[in-house]
Amino acid sequence: MLSPDHAWPLQSVMVAMGLAMTPLVASVGWAIRSGRFSNALPRTSQTAADVPPFVARARAAHANNLETLGLYAGGIAAGVAAGVSPAVLGRLATQYIIGRVCYNVLYVGGEAWCGTGGYVRSAVYAGLCLGPCIRLWAAAAATAAAAGKAV
Repeated sequence: MLSPDHAWPLQSVMVAMGLAMTPLVASVGWAIRSGRFSNALPRTSQTAADVPPFVARARAAHANNLETLGLYAGGIAAGVAAGVSPAVLGRLATQYIIGRVCYNVLYVGGEAWCGTGGYVRSAVYAGLCLGPCIRLWAAAAATAAAAGKAV
């Protein structure tokens, strides 16, 4: 039986899914405003060679969010199944969500504005997006090994 303390880590997966969609919403918004949106081929208007740079970055941020969503969701599930402390799961969930918010802002517009060449975004990705995912799986494996379970 799950503890109520597992609520945030489990809910954070849905928050992460919402954050994965926010850059896409920005690019669809541009396509609608520019009159280029086609519901029949929605991706075509957002991936053409002449889209503004922020639209291309928004699409790339969306894709990157989706690329790690499975690793994150699986890490949360493995952590819950293995019996990782809800406090640890909650801390790592919070780090991941904060990382995703920062990553989206930096990727879509922040780094283009301040001119850091993608290095800050990459550091945020490594430390606050990929890092918590790896730590979730490591915590699940360590907890399962200590309890004699398989993950």
